[in-house]
Amino acid sequence: MDKAPILAFVSEQEQKQAGGVLVDRYILDMVRMFARAHLQMSRFECKEMIATLEKLPPQQQLSPTVMILIGRGYFEMVEYPTVRPPAVLPPLQPK
Repeated sequence: MDKAPILAFVSEQEQKQAGGVLVDRYILDMVRMFARAHLQMSRFECKEMIATLEKLPPQQQLSPTVMILIGRGYFEMVEYPTVRPPAVLPPLQPK
């Protein structure tokens, strides 16, 4: 299995030179986006929440948590016909 870089837009050498600062920032950005999405959902700002979650990297967009939040957003807006399935579903893994 290929090891994907943590930050696709930054080379591995730059990541090593930064001493983990870029990784920390990446994680904080992910947490910030999830927190913003949950805040928007709590305020029933469903379109804004969906837009926030669609800015996440593809790996995160395919996670069950994000898929559930996006589905819940469409459910709260009562716009079932506009719900679109993800392009690629992750394989199911037995526990």
